[in-house]
Amino acid sequence: MLGVGLRLCCGALTYACVLRLQFIKLQSLYMQKLKLKTWFDFIDADGSGEIDVDELEDPLTSLGLATTHDEVQRLVDAVDDDKSGEIGFEEFVSVITRTTGARNPIKKL
Repeated sequence: MLGVGLRLCCGALTYACVLRLQFIKLQSLYMQKLKLKTWFDFIDADGSGEIDVDELEDPLTSLGLATTHDEVQRLVDAVDDDKSGEIGFEEFVSVITRTTGARNPIKKL
């Protein structure tokens, strides 16, 4: 990515080049967050802005990531930082980036 950005700047590392690289990075992070929001909204069937156990049960059992309702509840409890009983978007982003082993620059957006 950095090599591509430097080529875009004609080989000269100028202030404008640095700004362009930062813009490209932010644009990429924004697109990643937008994709996660699309996934989140798909799972959030009632449109409440939170994912509850019932909304999460079918996807998790279909993928073999959980086998029972109680298991899904334990998974929700494990990532429910604000103890609301549901997973909000920021909690969703946090758990997705944690499970992929990635640092979480998306949270800063």
